[in-house]
Amino acid sequence: MVKRAAAGLQLLEPIRVAALASGVSPSPEPALSDGPTAMLVCHGMGQQVPFETLDALARCLRDRHRLGGGDVDVALRFVLFEGCEQATPRAELRFHDGSPEARFQREVHLYEAYWAPLTEGAINYWQTATKLIVAGWQGLQQSIRRKRFDRWMFGRYWWMRIVPGTAQTLVALLVVLAPILLLALAAGVAIAPVFSWWIGRFLSAGPALDAVLRLLIVAIVLLPLIPLRRFVRQYLGDVIIYVSSHEVNAFWQIRDKIKAIGLQAAAQIYRALSSQPSADAPGRFTYPTITLVGHSLGSVVAYDTLNSMIRGDQLDDDRLRVVARTQALITLGSPLDKVAFMFREHAKNAVVREALAAGMQPLIQDYRYRPRYWLNVFSKRDVISGLLDYFDPPNQADEPRRVRNYEDTDAGLNPVSAHTDYWLRSVGSNILYCAAMGDLTGIERPAAAGAPAGARSVEKAVKPAPQTAPHVEW
Repeated sequence: MVKRAAAGLQLLEPIRVAALASGVSPSPEPALSDGPTAMLVCHGMGQQVPFETLDALARCLRDRHRLGGGDVDVALRFVLFEGCEQATPRAELRFHDGSPEARFQREVHLYEAYWAPLTEGAINYWQTATKLIVAGWQGLQQSIRRKRFDRWMFGRYWWMRIVPGTAQTLVALLVVLAPILLLALAAGVAIAPVFSWWIGRFLSAGPALDAVLRLLIVAIVLLPLIPLRRFVRQYLGDVIIYVSSHEVNAFWQIRDKIKAIGLQAAAQIYRALSSQPSADAPGRFTYPTITLVGHSLGSVVAYDTLNSMIRGDQLDDDRLRVVARTQALITLGSPLDKVAFMFREHAKNAVVREALAAGMQPLIQDYRYRPRYWLNVFSKRDVISGLLDYFDPPNQADEPRRVRNYEDTDAGLNPVSAHTDYWLRSVGSNILYCAAMGDLTGIERPAAAGAPAGARSVEKAVKPAPQTAPHVEW
């Protein structure tokens, strides 16, 4: 039975989906089989409403397709994958062209890795503020002292050039941000009474009026700090919980649970079969192509998820064909470079540790483990995002699987909307749409004529760097 909620939108009955069992081989050449494409989106930081990011991606793809004169039917259903206890929500998009016959073009299934409740209330303001300041201070020391940092990837240490102006930016942030963070921390605890007493020394309008004036002045000073405290704890707190994996702390279990959610969602998609396998008729994968999308902190979750899937497939003789079936990794407003630079263990000559940490990340082990496309969209007005320079060795401009950076020049002056609205602006929406339609050839090179409107390609020359850091001894 189908319940129609609106034109072009349906709520379908739940279904069960077979999954590739352990020890069973799929049909040969599954990537050549017919079937829909899947997109797994990982939401960003902050208090996210369930299905909010899934809705944003569905609207983005629908609106972008309608710009070309086509239309999209959207069906929603819960899917119970074999071997799972809970059903998974899925949005099924069927794209049609603009002809009178509305010819079918493509089917895309959208999934969401939802982890927001795990971090809610798990970190307090003091923990968030102090760890942000410490991370900024460590990054500043690295920028001033050495003007580079060593990063183990692709089988060796590389000297990674620190972006010019990093030290000045960190100084400015520490000079401005640290006092504000500490001020907001003390708001209502020490500042309010002291400030009220100090203001009272200059008032002489009478006890009652003086009290009112003191309260008014204190409110004017402290009220703006309330949303700041909420933003720092609820948004930046999520970042601290997830990215401080370079140290052992109380958030270790939360990080593992978030990673488990991303891995479970991805495993369901990669293992899904269009038919139940048997000895005589092995099943075929439901999705010949899969794209992972991560926004904000969700880009770090998506990165970890894909690494885990590839690493697991390495141990399983490439049974799921994870690399071959992964069309793209798309990161929007990603802090991955900042995480790699600031939230890391600064231990001298820790070669074994760094090599093992890189061993958990096949995406920086060898380009043969990468999907064909890793597309990163950032905006200079989004202070959280940035270029992703630290996931490729220097002087690899001709490597087709390197990270491709696109600057979103359509973002407004508001830094909040610059970070949250990548789905609504032309650069992000065009890249997502091309991935959904299975046609990323138009953005094969950022400088190509097919580059997304509103994007500025970022292809900068990198000064030659030695292949290995000679000061490292082992």
